Order: sequence, then C-alpha cells, then structure tokens
Amino acid sequence: MGSRQSRWALAALVLFQVLTAGGVAADGRSRPFSVVIDGNANPVFSGCTVLNTETGTGHATHMGTITWQSTETVDACSDPEFAQVDGQFVLTDHFSGRIAF
Repeated sequence: MGSRQSRWALAALVLFQVLTAGGVAADGRSRPFSVVIDGNANPVFSGCTVLNTETGTGHATHMGTITWQSTETVDACSDPEFAQVDGQFVLTDHFSGRIAF
C-alpha cells in the first residue's frame, strides 16, 4: 500500500471511529472499518495558507466501492508553533448513498 493510501486509510479510520463513538455498533460490539483510496491532491499555496482539495475512489469495509472528496485549509500564520488545520470529507457509498464527515 502506498504512502498516500496509508494516510487516507488511517485518516478515514480515525475520523469514522471518533464520529461513531469509538467504532462501537448499536449492539455494543466493536465494528472494524478500513478504507483504501487512490486519489489526487490539488494544493493551492497562498502566502502561509494552503487550500487542498482531494478526490479519489476506493473500497471501504461495510460500504464497498466508494468515492472520496475532501477539502483542507492549513493556516501556518495563525500560530507561530503550530499550523491550524480545518477540513472535511465525504465518502459516497455507491450502493446505498452518502456518509459525510
């Protein structure tokens, strides 16, 4: 698995688990989730800010074939020690609809 795929899989897994109370299903059992995505990043640099839009396709556990769309804004000027990052992504399940994060 390539470096970009690894980062997307990890990011999707972490966000999914956080937004679903640690990956616990309604019946209280743990439900593993993983995503493998091949995609493209399109960063636009403006001073100390980066706007990045990404798209990709892949496969997700419990979802099958998916489409990924995301945006991220990185502001390196707001804090001299740490950049501020704001982002969101949408996973579209080609079988039943859309799950947004």
